[in-house]
Amino acid sequence: NKARPWITQFNGLALSGTDDKAWRVIKDGGRLDYYAGATISPRAIARAVHKAARWFDANREQLFKPEGGQP
Repeated sequence: NKARPWITQFNGLALSGTDDKAWRVIKDGGRLDYYAGATISPRAIARAVHKAARWFDANREQLFKPEGGQP
């Protein structure tokens, strides 16, 4: 859908205040839509984006620490 690309469903989806289950496709009880006949790729993308967001959240301080190691 060119008017609303599938990937835009992740806009505004945050780790805080969002149940882990929401990061799944609707077919699996989540909130992310998918195209009929194409659930494998959306599942993989949803898992990868959720995993990346969790990693970022866990490593945020280290990622944004100024050079020299002082927070």
